[in-house]
Amino acid sequence: MYTVLDFETTGLNPMTEQVTEIGAIKLDDQFNEVGRMSVLVKLRKGQVLTDFIKQLTGLTEEKLSTGLDELNALQAVTNFIGTDIIIAQFASFDLGFLPFSNNNDFICTKSMFKLLYPEKKSGLKQIVEHYGIEYKNHHQAMADVEMTVQAFLCLKEECDIKGINYLNVMTEPEDRPLKFVPTKATVVQEVQV
Repeated sequence: MYTVLDFETTGLNPMTEQVTEIGAIKLDDQFNEVGRMSVLVKLRKGQVLTDFIKQLTGLTEEKLSTGLDELNALQAVTNFIGTDIIIAQFASFDLGFLPFSNNNDFICTKSMFKLLYPEKKSGLKQIVEHYGIEYKNHHQAMADVEMTVQAFLCLKEECDIKGINYLNVMTEPEDRPLKFVPTKATVVQEVQV
């Protein structure tokens, strides 16, 4: 089984920032959807949303005021994931905010795309446009998860045909080291082209 995961957060650093929204879709071994969860996360005391994050995600303090507290939200998504393989667009980022799932295997769609196309940018927008997938509502957790599911299926087919291993693989640019390296990760330096 697989869980495709996306977090929206107050910022990039898991040590000082927090999760604000969680989207997750569970897939069976034939990649059919068998469940989903979507959760808003209440801001910790003293945590704020910058204007940039509000514009990017469409979230506000008011919207988040009815959410789960962060610990309960993270525990809920961890329970939802169970022992599944976690799929995320940038696994290093999302797993950095998920302290309870360090033993799960993972697949990073950003890294899959870099292994296939080292010369191309590997953001979600570039990947979905490459495969002709509609790019909509980016930085809304469930929309990002839905696009990541579609992108993953395209990437998996291409990687499998070419014999590219992508399980527990993170690519890393030479000039931008990963801020968080998942426990099971094999880090591959990105080819400079």
